[in-house]
Amino acid sequence: MKNKLNPVHPGEILKEELRERGLSATALAQSLDLPVHLITSILSKQTQITLETAILLSQFFHTSPHFWLNLQESWRIRQAENRLNLSRSIDFDL
Repeated sequence: MKNKLNPVHPGEILKEELRERGLSATALAQSLDLPVHLITSILSKQTQITLETAILLSQFFHTSPHFWLNLQESWRIRQAENRLNLSRSIDFDL
């Protein structure tokens, strides 16, 4: 059975977390000692969450690195499925 829910890009979660805390991308970047363009690229879904970024975000937001990495990987899997047009089932003749 295939999950019909679309994964959420980590940038969307990050955007929501920043909004709820009243923080800007610049403020987060400064707190994490990261380039502002890295944070804005994540927010705009142009950059993936790396292991290092996941660790920094988890420390800042009191989550786990796995939380951020699972979001990223779920997103990547769905994108690959869409590219491969795997919304249909594949039958194997054995």
